[in-house]
Amino acid sequence: MTLSRLAVALLALVLPFDARAEAPKVNLVVSTVGFHNSTGQALVAVFDSKDSWPKLDRALRLEKVKLTGGKLDVTFRDLPPGIYAVEVIHDENSNGKLDMRWLPYPKPKEGAGASNGAQPGMGPPAWSDARFRLTDKGGFVPIEVKYW
Repeated sequence: MTLSRLAVALLALVLPFDARAEAPKVNLVVSTVGFHNSTGQALVAVFDSKDSWPKLDRALRLEKVKLTGGKLDVTFRDLPPGIYAVEVIHDENSNGKLDMRWLPYPKPKEGAGASNGAQPGMGPPAWSDARFRLTDKGGFVPIEVKYW
């Protein structure tokens, strides 16, 4: 193998790894309003795929934050730009999940909200309604918690 072919082969191996190491990391600010009291905690979850949405145990990032009023801002740092969705739950009894009532039809007992104002139908909000693009400049997502 000639020296020039060896150099090209080595560059082909090294460049993709360097390019990934230089990928920008940005911040995502989630600003939530509408908590009707400060009982319990807020669960603020970021998801990066339809397959994980909206299962808290499969969230890319999850913050549990003690509530002190009707508004809450959470910053998720060092995320790569991409497609995400956010879910916020007012976990009033601090059990780490969204509690449901089942009769006369299923609906949440606790408040919840999703990015893009995505609303539940016969189940949780759809990934396609909640997803958004986080750019290389970072992002801001407003969410309103609703109670049913």
